[in-house]
Amino acid sequence: MTTHWLYPVAAGGGCRDAAGVRETFRRTGTADWALASNFHQVGRGDLVWIYSGGAEQIVTALAKAVDDPHQDGSGTWFVRLEPDWAVTDYLAETPLPRSLFRQVPYTVSRATPVTEAYLTAHLLAARTFG
Repeated sequence: MTTHWLYPVAAGGGCRDAAGVRETFRRTGTADWALASNFHQVGRGDLVWIYSGGAEQIVTALAKAVDDPHQDGSGTWFVRLEPDWAVTDYLAETPLPRSLFRQVPYTVSRATPVTEAYLTAHLLAARTFG
């Protein structure tokens, strides 16, 4: 079963707004993203929604975990994410504001049932109209 996760990007993290996230994905494509929490729960095939906090407070991109999380030599956990360009481009035109789903992700977090319903609706709209 696919799990939906929210991955907040931190201010000063290099891709702190929607445009920065899309540029990071364009530059790196499929890449390892650090996990500060939930590194034993995120799994291959899960959907990871990138959330831009700060002034925007929107879901800005969608990626799929293409491998289970792994540790590097320093003990930091990473998950390899592959961007879903169709949905990410749709989100650029039709952002999903946090005010709709009201979950505040401070770290990588499993989507609540309400949040998951909004994410799924946005995913279906992107696949249908995007």
